[in-house]
Amino acid sequence: MRRVALRGLVARRARAVLTALAVVLGVAMVSGTYVLTDTIAHAFDSIFQGSYKNTSAIISGRQVVDRSNSGNATVPASLLPRIRRVPGVESAAGAIFALHNEGDRAKLLDRHGKSISIGGAPNFAFGFDARDARFNPLKLTQGRWAGRNQVVIDKGTADAHGFHVGDRIGVAAQGPTRSFAISGIARFGSVNSLGGATIAVFDVATAQAPLPLLKSGGVLSKILLTPNRKL
Repeated sequence: MRRVALRGLVARRARAVLTALAVVLGVAMVSGTYVLTDTIAHAFDSIFQGSYKNTSAIISGRQVVDRSNSGNATVPASLLPRIRRVPGVESAAGAIFALHNEGDRAKLLDRHGKSISIGGAPNFAFGFDARDARFNPLKLTQGRWAGRNQVVIDKGTADAHGFHVGDRIGVAAQGPTRSFAISGIARFGSVNSLGGATIAVFDVATAQAPLPLLKSGGVLSKILLTPNRKL
Protein backbone atom coordinates (compact mmCIF):
# COMPACT_ATOMS: atom_id res chain seq x y z
CA MET A 1 0.00 0.00 0.00
CA ARG A 2 2.85 2.31 0.88
CA ARG A 3 4.60 1.54 -2.39
CA VAL A 4 1.47 2.33 -4.36
CA ALA A 5 1.15 5.68 -2.57
CA LEU A 6 4.80 6.55 -3.20
CA ARG A 7 4.51 5.59 -6.88
CA GLY A 8 1.43 7.79 -7.17
CA LEU A 9 3.33 10.72 -5.64
CA VAL A 10 6.34 10.23 -7.89
CA ALA A 11 4.17 9.89 -10.98
CA ARG A 12 2.24 13.03 -10.14
CA ARG A 13 4.91 15.16 -8.52
CA ALA A 14 3.45 18.46 -9.65
CA ARG A 15 0.01 17.69 -8.26
CA ALA A 16 1.51 16.49 -4.96
CA VAL A 17 3.60 19.65 -4.58
CA LEU A 18 0.68 21.92 -5.43
CA THR A 19 -1.60 20.09 -2.99
CA ALA A 20 0.96 20.40 -0.20
CA LEU A 21 1.47 24.09 -1.02
CA ALA A 22 -2.30 24.70 -0.93
CA VAL A 23 -2.53 23.08 2.50
CA VAL A 24 0.38 25.16 3.83
CA LEU A 25 -1.06 28.39 2.43
CA GLY A 26 -4.52 27.59 3.80
CA VAL A 27 -3.19 26.93 7.30
CA ALA A 28 -1.02 30.05 7.15
CA MET A 29 -3.99 32.18 6.06
CA VAL A 30 -6.25 30.88 8.83
CA SER A 31 -3.50 31.29 11.43
CA GLY A 32 -2.74 34.80 10.22
CA THR A 33 -6.41 35.75 10.39
CA TYR A 34 -6.69 34.58 13.99
CA VAL A 35 -3.50 36.41 14.96
CA LEU A 36 -4.71 39.61 13.29
CA THR A 37 -8.19 39.52 14.85
CA ASP A 38 -6.76 38.72 18.30
CA THR A 39 -4.29 41.59 17.98
CA ILE A 40 -7.04 44.04 16.95
CA ALA A 41 -9.34 42.82 19.73
CA HIS A 42 -6.57 43.19 22.30
CA ALA A 43 -5.78 46.70 21.08
CA PHE A 44 -9.42 47.79 21.28
CA ASP A 45 -9.86 46.18 24.70
CA SER A 46 -6.84 48.13 25.96
CA ILE A 47 -8.25 51.36 24.53
CA PHE A 48 -11.69 50.75 26.03
CA GLN A 49 -10.25 49.85 29.42
CA GLY A 50 -8.20 53.03 29.32
CA SER A 51 -11.42 54.98 28.81
CA TYR A 52 -12.17 54.60 32.51
CA LYS A 53 -8.69 55.04 33.97
CA ASN A 54 -9.80 58.12 35.95
CA THR A 55 -13.10 56.54 37.02
CA SER A 56 -13.47 54.47 40.17
CA ALA A 57 -17.14 53.53 39.82
CA ILE A 58 -19.85 53.68 37.16
CA ILE A 59 -23.60 53.87 37.66
CA SER A 60 -25.55 52.79 34.59
CA GLY A 61 -28.90 51.36 33.64
CA ARG A 62 -29.41 47.68 33.00
CA GLN A 63 -29.27 46.70 29.34
CA VAL A 64 -32.03 44.15 28.70
CA VAL A 65 -30.74 43.20 25.24
CA ASP A 66 -27.00 43.42 24.68
CA ARG A 67 -25.89 45.53 21.69
CA SER A 68 -29.45 46.68 21.06
CA ASN A 69 -29.96 49.25 18.30
CA SER A 70 -32.98 50.73 20.06
CA GLY A 71 -30.89 52.80 22.46
CA ASN A 72 -28.71 52.48 25.52
CA ALA A 73 -29.92 51.74 29.00
CA THR A 74 -30.19 55.04 30.87
CA VAL A 75 -30.28 56.55 34.34
CA PRO A 76 -32.29 59.66 35.26
CA ALA A 77 -30.28 62.89 35.30
CA SER A 78 -31.98 63.71 38.61
CA LEU A 79 -29.87 60.98 40.22
CA LEU A 80 -26.61 62.90 39.65
CA PRO A 81 -27.09 65.55 42.41
CA ARG A 82 -27.94 62.77 44.87
CA ILE A 83 -24.75 60.91 43.98
CA ARG A 84 -22.69 64.06 44.47
CA ARG A 85 -24.09 64.43 47.99
CA VAL A 86 -23.14 60.89 49.02
CA PRO A 87 -20.42 60.96 51.70
CA GLY A 88 -17.09 59.86 50.29
CA VAL A 89 -17.77 60.92 46.70
CA GLU A 90 -15.14 63.41 45.61
CA SER A 91 -16.38 63.97 42.07
CA ALA A 92 -19.27 62.69 39.95
CA ALA A 93 -20.23 63.47 36.36
CA GLY A 94 -23.09 62.57 34.09
CA ALA A 95 -22.22 61.48 30.57
CA ILE A 96 -23.63 60.09 27.36
CA PHE A 97 -20.97 57.55 26.54
CA ALA A 98 -21.26 54.05 25.05
CA LEU A 99 -18.79 52.13 22.91
CA HIS A 100 -20.57 48.78 22.66
CA ASN A 101 -24.03 49.80 21.54
CA GLU A 102 -25.62 51.08 18.33
CA GLY A 103 -28.12 53.38 20.01
CA ASP A 104 -26.31 56.71 20.35
CA ARG A 105 -24.69 57.65 17.08
CA ALA A 106 -24.18 60.86 15.10
CA LYS A 107 -22.83 61.02 11.55
CA LEU A 108 -20.38 63.75 10.69
CA LEU A 109 -20.79 65.21 7.21
CA ASP A 110 -17.98 66.31 4.91
CA ARG A 111 -17.89 69.67 3.14
CA HIS A 112 -20.12 68.27 0.39
CA GLY A 113 -22.80 67.15 2.84
CA LYS A 114 -21.96 63.46 2.53
CA SER A 115 -21.70 61.16 5.53
CA ILE A 116 -18.11 60.47 6.58
CA SER A 117 -17.76 56.70 6.84
CA ILE A 118 -14.77 54.42 6.38
CA GLY A 119 -15.40 50.74 5.75
CA GLY A 120 -18.55 50.63 7.83
CA ALA A 121 -16.80 51.93 10.97
CA PRO A 122 -19.19 53.32 13.61
CA ASN A 123 -20.03 57.00 14.12
CA PHE A 124 -19.63 57.53 17.85
CA ALA A 125 -21.38 60.40 19.64
CA PHE A 126 -20.58 61.30 23.23
CA GLY A 127 -21.84 63.86 25.69
CA PHE A 128 -19.35 65.26 28.23
CA ASP A 129 -19.34 68.63 29.93
CA ALA A 130 -16.12 70.68 29.88
CA ARG A 131 -15.96 70.75 33.68
CA ASP A 132 -15.88 66.93 33.72
CA ALA A 133 -12.89 66.56 31.38
CA ARG A 134 -11.16 64.26 33.87
CA PHE A 135 -13.67 61.53 32.99
CA ASN A 136 -13.49 62.12 29.22
CA PRO A 137 -11.45 59.43 27.38
CA LEU A 138 -10.54 61.94 24.66
CA LYS A 139 -7.66 64.40 24.98
CA LEU A 140 -7.74 67.78 23.27
CA THR A 141 -5.02 68.54 20.75
CA GLN A 142 -6.52 71.90 19.74
CA GLY A 143 -9.24 74.23 20.96
CA ARG A 144 -11.53 73.56 23.91
CA TRP A 145 -14.39 71.28 24.90
CA ALA A 146 -17.77 71.92 23.36
CA GLY A 147 -20.43 74.24 24.73
CA ARG A 148 -23.92 74.82 23.37
CA ASN A 149 -24.17 74.40 19.59
CA GLN A 150 -20.56 73.26 19.42
CA VAL A 151 -18.81 69.94 18.80
CA VAL A 152 -15.37 68.42 19.25
CA ILE A 153 -14.31 65.97 16.53
CA ASP A 154 -11.60 63.35 16.39
CA LYS A 155 -8.23 64.30 14.93
CA GLY A 156 -8.37 61.53 12.33
CA THR A 157 -11.53 62.97 10.77
CA ALA A 158 -10.23 66.54 11.01
CA ASP A 159 -6.96 65.66 9.27
CA ALA A 160 -8.59 63.54 6.56
CA HIS A 161 -11.24 66.12 5.63
CA GLY A 162 -9.44 69.39 6.31
CA PHE A 163 -11.51 70.58 9.28
CA HIS A 164 -10.10 73.09 11.75
CA VAL A 165 -11.18 74.73 14.99
CA GLY A 166 -13.73 77.42 14.14
CA ASP A 167 -15.08 75.63 11.05
CA ARG A 168 -18.67 74.42 10.89
CA ILE A 169 -19.59 70.79 10.31
CA GLY A 170 -22.89 69.07 9.63
CA VAL A 171 -24.12 66.42 12.07
CA ALA A 172 -26.96 63.96 11.49
CA ALA A 173 -28.38 62.13 14.51
CA GLN A 174 -31.92 61.29 15.63
CA GLY A 175 -33.32 64.62 14.48
CA PRO A 176 -32.69 66.65 11.31
CA THR A 177 -29.18 67.47 10.17
CA ARG A 178 -27.70 70.44 12.01
CA SER A 179 -24.57 72.56 11.69
CA PHE A 180 -22.19 72.92 14.64
CA ALA A 181 -19.11 75.04 15.24
CA ILE A 182 -15.99 72.95 15.83
CA SER A 183 -14.67 74.08 19.21
CA GLY A 184 -11.89 71.52 19.49
CA ILE A 185 -10.07 68.55 17.99
CA ALA A 186 -9.15 65.55 20.13
CA ARG A 187 -7.54 62.13 20.21
CA PHE A 188 -9.06 59.03 21.78
CA GLY A 189 -6.34 58.22 24.26
CA SER A 190 -3.17 58.18 22.17
CA VAL A 191 -4.74 57.47 18.76
CA ASN A 192 -6.15 59.91 16.21
CA SER A 193 -9.04 57.62 15.29
CA LEU A 194 -10.57 54.30 16.33
CA GLY A 195 -10.10 52.22 13.19
CA GLY A 196 -11.69 54.82 10.94
CA ALA A 197 -14.61 55.55 13.27
CA THR A 198 -15.72 59.17 13.57
CA ILE A 199 -16.17 60.72 17.00
CA ALA A 200 -18.32 63.71 17.89
CA VAL A 201 -18.30 65.06 21.44
CA PHE A 202 -21.00 67.48 22.60
CA ASP A 203 -21.83 68.92 25.98
CA VAL A 204 -24.44 66.86 27.80
CA ALA A 205 -27.28 69.35 27.34
CA THR A 206 -26.77 69.46 23.56
CA ALA A 207 -26.58 65.69 23.35
CA GLN A 208 -29.76 65.30 25.41
CA ALA A 209 -32.10 67.82 23.91
CA PRO A 210 -31.61 69.65 20.60
CA LEU A 211 -30.22 66.75 18.61
CA PRO A 212 -31.32 64.55 20.43
CA LEU A 213 -28.78 61.74 20.52
CA LEU A 214 -30.98 59.97 23.02
CA LYS A 215 -34.65 59.51 22.29
CA SER A 216 -35.68 61.48 25.38
CA GLY A 217 -34.19 64.25 27.47
CA GLY A 218 -33.45 64.22 31.17
CA VAL A 219 -31.48 60.96 31.10
CA LEU A 220 -27.83 59.94 31.07
CA SER A 221 -25.99 56.90 29.80
CA LYS A 222 -23.71 56.76 32.83
CA ILE A 223 -22.74 58.51 36.02
CA LEU A 224 -18.99 58.35 36.56
CA LEU A 225 -17.45 59.00 39.95
CA THR A 226 -14.30 58.96 42.03
CA PRO A 227 -14.16 58.61 45.83
CA ASN A 228 -12.56 61.01 48.25
CA ARG A 229 -9.20 59.35 48.83
CA LYS A 230 -8.72 61.19 52.11
CA LEU A 231 -11.44 59.10 53.74
